[in-house]
Amino acid sequence: MADPIKTSSEVRQDVSIRGDNVQRIYSFFRNGIFIVNRRYQRKLVWNVEEKQKFIDSISKTYPVPLFLLATTQHHGTERFEIIDGMQRLNAICSFIEQEFGIVSEEDNVEKYFDLDTMAETKYLHDKGILIQKEPKLDRVTCLRIANYPLPLSIYTIDSGNQIDEIFRRINSGGRQLSHQEVRQSSSLGHFADAVRKIASKIRGDDSQFDILTLGDMSKISVSNKQLGYGIKVEDIFWVKQSVLSREKLRQSSDEEIVADALGSMLLPDHFTSNKDLLDNLYGIYSLDSPTKDDRHKMLENNLSKDQEYWINVFIRIYDEIKQIVQYSDTNLNNLINVNSSTSRYSPKQFLTLFWALYELIFKDNKVISDYVLLGKKLEAAKRISKVTSGYYSGKNKRINVDALKGVISSAFREKASEDDDPATTTGFTKIENLLVYNYTEQALCEFKQGFHQLNSGGSFDNNLVLKIVKTLTAMANYGKNAKGYLIVGIADDETASERICAYYNKINYQPVKFNNFFISGINAEVETYYDGSFEKYLLKINNQIKTQPIDKGFLANNISSKLVNYYNKSLVLFEVKAADKPVYFGDQYFVRNTNENIEVKPQHFGDLYMKFS
Repeated sequence: MADPIKTSSEVRQDVSIRGDNVQRIYSFFRNGIFIVNRRYQRKLVWNVEEKQKFIDSISKTYPVPLFLLATTQHHGTERFEIIDGMQRLNAICSFIEQEFGIVSEEDNVEKYFDLDTMAETKYLHDKGILIQKEPKLDRVTCLRIANYPLPLSIYTIDSGNQIDEIFRRINSGGRQLSHQEVRQSSSLGHFADAVRKIASKIRGDDSQFDILTLGDMSKISVSNKQLGYGIKVEDIFWVKQSVLSREKLRQSSDEEIVADALGSMLLPDHFTSNKDLLDNLYGIYSLDSPTKDDRHKMLENNLSKDQEYWINVFIRIYDEIKQIVQYSDTNLNNLINVNSSTSRYSPKQFLTLFWALYELIFKDNKVISDYVLLGKKLEAAKRISKVTSGYYSGKNKRINVDALKGVISSAFREKASEDDDPATTTGFTKIENLLVYNYTEQALCEFKQGFHQLNSGGSFDNNLVLKIVKTLTAMANYGKNAKGYLIVGIADDETASERICAYYNKINYQPVKFNNFFISGINAEVETYYDGSFEKYLLKINNQIKTQPIDKGFLANNISSKLVNYYNKSLVLFEVKAADKPVYFGDQYFVRNTNENIEVKPQHFGDLYMKFS
């Protein structure tokens, strides 16, 4: 039985208040001491102006709010889990690391922290790990910032449940949080968790694990143009397709749309979209709530049985929407919003399209047969949509969904027995999420460009098969419940992608670029060496894998490979799931250290097995 949550008086005895200067806080950051639990923490969303304003306050020695931390164990090391103050801590550390400067009042010029001010940053500067930007802020101001004492409230807590409860109580008042952020921070059930995971996958800040260091959080957080990290806000689907404004995205309105869409998928009726009814989905009821039915209990019950299935269903529909846009000459807002010239955003129209596609594909058992035709049908259908300002009523939703289905159904056909299960089909989002994993979980994500060597003979690289299987076993030895992924068809860099194009001498092998990745696909290999037969290609690979020195039961039950498509680029996706104990490759154990496979020596076998206890 889990330990009960301590009373307020008991928790208070485990709280210490202290001040640590910015210099020490930065040292904690560099050593991975600050961790973030994504189950309840919202994403990093401060823009550069908000960060500059906060650093300016420190430079002027103005008082700043208390930072709330909890001591916890992570990977056998004591860490500080951030309960409140993540945006501010990130602002401090990213300022020191030259991501932005503050504007000098003397000459109105943006100036950067002088890295030679602190011993640790001077060392990193001398090693070339940090690069000094110019012009530098004067040394006196930098010293004042480095020595500024930050007020820390540190809880010594044994149970994750206690941290959850403290966070919920701190944020349930909703100060400085949007309605949706309050909902997410007030509920830690299956529905809130599913909404968070789906929204992260669509934004592109998905991660395999809930616990990340503060440094890793910045790599996958929403960023504006002035900040040189993370996911650019203008590239996120909701903003790029004019479904939401940038400010609405920062206020987590994307999660509100996800909650609305997911709720209607799982409940028997289309409910009215308003604040109180969305609150009810999260189990939050006020005295004047229009209903106190069991919507929340129904959602929790449905998602407790198979949350991953419903997340996959949602992402499948989202991927179909992206595919529709790909085949059109305009963005989504222009396709579905009859007033797109005056009404720049279209959240209600997106919901209507989402539900229509969900019902056609998962309820009516159909598949899209013509994406070009579907795009044209959508442009025609938007004129009959009756979307009004204010709340989106359940009745209005039903009318619009039925009308849209009637217009676009001719672009669908009946699902045939040979068609893939739509809930298991890997699409755009899965591939993009795996590419993003590489920023935070490099040990569990690896990419290769192809199985055939780019030489005069173009021979099949048997040694690559050996490396791939060894890598998969090393990923499986990461620990209990770990999953690892290896994708074949992604070039090492732009130079490698150009070499592939030149070798096969065909313009249609130009890569698709996503962030810093060049997705070339394996199409050229298949067409050149296998007469265009992907079946022959996969058979060759799988036959070679079977010859590798690995337990055959583990190979059959824990490693899978399949062909996936990303914007007409075919890729081979390998997935490995950890067993209940470490797995050998030959007569050796291997583990991952970032992107390298490291042999485990016999004296460390005990530590390896402890990962599975």
